[in-house]
Amino acid sequence: MTYDLIIVGAGPSGMTAGVFAARKGLKTLIISEDLGGQVNWTSDIENYMGFQEIDGQALMEKFEAQVKELHLEEQLTTVTSIQKEGELFKVATIKQEYLSKAVIVSSGKKPRTLNASGE
Repeated sequence: MTYDLIIVGAGPSGMTAGVFAARKGLKTLIISEDLGGQVNWTSDIENYMGFQEIDGQALMEKFEAQVKELHLEEQLTTVTSIQKEGELFKVATIKQEYLSKAVIVSSGKKPRTLNASGE
């Protein structure tokens, strides 16, 4: 199967991109090692539009509900490479390969340790 769009990363930006793509009728696949990314480790969020205050887990639950409502396909796996093949992109994971007309890389970030005591 060839997708219209593959999104690598399922944090807030990846899930938002997926929701907008699905609303436009694009056959979309979200690939990520986990859902939520760094938001899962965030306690209180006070600067997210539409919410006075919300914790990271509650925000991700709302994102996931919206993704499920739109029947977005998700694969929890690790992307190993992205290659252009003619007019398509081949996205390889540790499980299998996928083809897509377009790719959005929304891989987010991971905290780095400073090796400080108590870290």
